[in-house]
Amino acid sequence: MNTSWKTVGIRMALIAAMIAMGASCASTHVEPLPGVPPGATAKDELGSIGSGAYVVLNSPNNEIVLPNGKRWTGRVRGIRDLMLVRDNTITPATEVPEAMQSSYQVMVDFQRNGIKYSFFDVKEGGVYPRK
Repeated sequence: MNTSWKTVGIRMALIAAMIAMGASCASTHVEPLPGVPPGATAKDELGSIGSGAYVVLNSPNNEIVLPNGKRWTGRVRGIRDLMLVRDNTITPATEVPEAMQSSYQVMVDFQRNGIKYSFFDVKEGGVYPRK
């Protein structure tokens, strides 16, 4: 094995940092990811849609994980869902009550090849490709 001293030094520094942070190389204990709601799993590839909510990019269904850890599961991936997310509630865009304010809401558009989201209060958003 032809390994440079620089590579060995980097590996040793990483191991030392892991030990200093209390990590164990043989440990099977899995810590929750910081900032990810309790409803998410280690297998989920998440995309933040703001306010502590996430879309699950690699799910076979359209899914949202809310800040309180609850999961919303929609239709099968590839079938479009259009949802409004506010705090810990999800409402289909077709069932929005008139009294509901549009500020501080996120519109999530599950499409075949990607997931688009936009914030009503700042008129910005983004797109995540499906995994």
